[in-house]
Amino acid sequence: MNLLTVTSVAAVALTLAGCGSGGSSATAEKPSPSSSTTASPPSEASYDGPAIAAGTYTKRVSRKDVKALGQDPAYFPDVLGPDGTGLVVYKFEEGAWTEYHGPNKDALERGSYGTHSYDEDGMLVFTETCCGDSLLTWESDASTLTMTLESSDVALTPIDHLMRDGVYTKTG
Repeated sequence: MNLLTVTSVAAVALTLAGCGSGGSSATAEKPSPSSSTTASPPSEASYDGPAIAAGTYTKRVSRKDVKALGQDPAYFPDVLGPDGTGLVVYKFEEGAWTEYHGPNKDALERGSYGTHSYDEDGMLVFTETCCGDSLLTWESDASTLTMTLESSDVALTPIDHLMRDGVYTKTG
């Protein structure tokens, strides 16, 4: 699930390309953030609480969002269009997720993807073959999903937060 470390303009393109989707629509309590800097693998203990409902979740991002993360919007042409806005879309299916992004909803590029599960505390665990595990806190109801990236097996960068954190509207 994790995005590659952004160290240059070329790395941004690799990051956006990524590597490699639920259950009840009941509101989930927001699990407490992990205190570690790296993600922990899901424990053997099972989690039987609420889960993210299968479907498509979308948020709009803008130049302002990119600048707030200390980044230059010019380095994100795969996300932001000429009008300075773009979409980040997550599709959740049973045990799998895929992230898409782009300025045009009809021509989104596939980004990161992998499997998802929940740790014993209900934190969302994204796993990518390339990048290991990431832990996210989350809340969901029938129409929205809020995710916050808390830790990862790789160093977190501003683009990781742009592509994960925020409130997503269920669009499908």
